[in-house]
Amino acid sequence: MKNRLFLQFSLLALVIGAFMINGCKDTATDPGYVALAEIRFANYHQVQPIQIYMYPQKATSADSGSKTPTAMTYGKVTPYFNNLPTNRTTGQNYHLVAKIGGTNTIIAEETVTLFPDDKRTWLISGNDGKYDSKIIDDKHPTANDTTHAFFRFLNVDPNNEPGGLSLMIGDPYSGTPLATLQHYQTASAYQPIPIQYTKGNPPLPIDTSVTFYVVNSAGVVLSRLSGVGLSAGSYHTLTWGGATVRIPDPTTGKNVLDDTVRIRILDDDQLGTDQTLTAPLTFRYNIINALVVPVGMVGKSLDYTTYGGLNIVINNNTAYDYQGIQPFNPVPYHGNITGDGVFSSVPATIPLVDVIYVKMVKPFPGAKAPSVLDTNLFRLYAQHPIIKSDQIYSVVVYDTARPYKVNAADNTPPYDSAGGSITVPVPDVPVAGNARIVLLYALAFPYSGSKTSNNPAKFTYDIGAGPILVPKVKSVRNFDSTITVPAGNVTLEATVLETDVKTSFNAESGAIYEAVFVGQRGRPDPNDAYKPRFIIVRVNPK
Repeated sequence: MKNRLFLQFSLLALVIGAFMINGCKDTATDPGYVALAEIRFANYHQVQPIQIYMYPQKATSADSGSKTPTAMTYGKVTPYFNNLPTNRTTGQNYHLVAKIGGTNTIIAEETVTLFPDDKRTWLISGNDGKYDSKIIDDKHPTANDTTHAFFRFLNVDPNNEPGGLSLMIGDPYSGTPLATLQHYQTASAYQPIPIQYTKGNPPLPIDTSVTFYVVNSAGVVLSRLSGVGLSAGSYHTLTWGGATVRIPDPTTGKNVLDDTVRIRILDDDQLGTDQTLTAPLTFRYNIINALVVPVGMVGKSLDYTTYGGLNIVINNNTAYDYQGIQPFNPVPYHGNITGDGVFSSVPATIPLVDVIYVKMVKPFPGAKAPSVLDTNLFRLYAQHPIIKSDQIYSVVVYDTARPYKVNAADNTPPYDSAGGSITVPVPDVPVAGNARIVLLYALAFPYSGSKTSNNPAKFTYDIGAGPILVPKVKSVRNFDSTITVPAGNVTLEATVLETDVKTSFNAESGAIYEAVFVGQRGRPDPNDAYKPRFIIVRVNPK
């Protein structure tokens, strides 16, 4: 139930009734309805908690108790105070006073004239001893739109980033701008974001969400908020203040979250309050299939490549999540590889449960859904405590498919290659003018007859000035997620004893890549089907 808060003003109501009787005719005068107004208060001051007082202009502060009995800390926003009396033609003046919490020290004052149907926000921001106040207009059209959700951006960063701040949807560089170079204490116009519907009868909204990025004029990503749902006809204000100075919330004793880890969402429809919710616990992933078929089983029952590829089942789904996956391919797979061999893969998202279960199978011939008749080739269990919600992870399977019982000599089912897998966190915030690369060493164990090992190994990258060693990556399962290179040509090289592999590709500005070294060394393979190679995957394609 909606809680409605009423201003407690001492108002004198004067009603004069006049009745005139003239024969059998009665007349009455109806003054007509005058719409009320609304206002809310938002504290974005980075240090001091504040209390707000409000009263008619000709009254005094004694006529108004504090509208915020508990001092407001940074980021707190009140509900809309509604039912405010106005005047049809001249409006009604109200005096607003902000005081440091628990004191009589006034730090900001404003007089606002409210007209019928007005909807305003009194914004107080700043840092240290500076208090900036401004009245923001929140009035928007009636929510009749069934195909869009509406958002605007309010910059409350008192550091006043040169050139202002932009809010991007989907991708900080190639995405859709919701607001461009918005300056301090200014709000952009509401912009519509389309909501997709199914083609059924009746059409139903598709449960989609969007990601917002705050980017400064130099192209630096300052903050991100993902998992924001879209509600048809709704209006919201997104804010970012860049605040890092915190004092404890007097009601909890804990510091509130820095804006550097979230963008705040204000409801501009009814409640008016901060509607920012923790993003739903999600597992964002892609899978790289480098599962190697044993030499003696090529073309036989274990060789999934001759049966249309393997299928993947996530969390015991009753349908195959992915089908027909051949070696050295990523899933989800989007579009064709570029001329320099780079795959595009937009990570998938599923609810994050206690255990993430990934299974690769050679499907039973003609199977339409997973069953016990499928031949299990790989299983991965990833526990919730070791996975950070909303972080991208790349699940790389690089082992040789082998019997579940290591000593089995006849290659009979069941199979399980979970020993050769790794789940690698992938950064998802790009860098303007640069590319980020996650380099991973994931060779299968060498062919048993080759009398060699995977170690030692040396990885380098070259951006035109000579090879640069990657010291973190020396043996299988090592990875480095900190490599950042200027946009342009990049050459990667892996040297593992007698094996030396180079690959080059064009690293694009703002791109994020996975570079995974996979395959099997020492293998008698005239077709080089499993020779060592780099798989290059871009996880934020345009």
